[in-house]
Amino acid sequence: MEIKNAIFLDRDGTLNKGIVKENEEKFKLRPPHTLEELHIFQDISYLKNFHGRYHLFIVTNQPDIKKGFQTMEFNQFINSSILKEANITKIYSCFCLETDTGCDCYKPAPGMIFNAVTEYNIDIDNSYFIGDTWRDIGLSKNVNLKSVLIDRGHYKKMESDFLERGLTPDYKITSFLELGNIIK
Repeated sequence: MEIKNAIFLDRDGTLNKGIVKENEEKFKLRPPHTLEELHIFQDISYLKNFHGRYHLFIVTNQPDIKKGFQTMEFNQFINSSILKEANITKIYSCFCLETDTGCDCYKPAPGMIFNAVTEYNIDIDNSYFIGDTWRDIGLSKNVNLKSVLIDRGHYKKMESDFLERGLTPDYKITSFLELGNIIK
């Protein structure tokens, strides 16, 4: 049986702990840059419950590599650490900067989703996006995916980002363990 449904997942702040950016005007999270900062959330093992019914895709912005704050090797180490815990079909990464012209992949732009839909014949109507920031929920809305906000303890600090853009997730959870009530 061909799987046509998908669960798209943000990475940093959703699957692994996001690190608070210091000296920022607004609250922002960044990916871990060192092994000491890396923490994979244990509840991602729950995603295995969707194996065989949903493709799992990671869709992630990774501008820190281009900025020189993180190496490609460490980025791959984070990915491989996550792959040990969840049955991920494919990882789609955007290494562009938010300001790069001609980029169609930096979330909330839909390029990475469109690539997965084309490559795997995904049915958007029966698919979900799970993330922790306005960019994730904005991307969901841009492509008509059902959106799930996962609050890992930082939503209140980022709530104004959602309000400024008029973004409301379809569902809100604090753990992947709550997905059984949403995704059948």
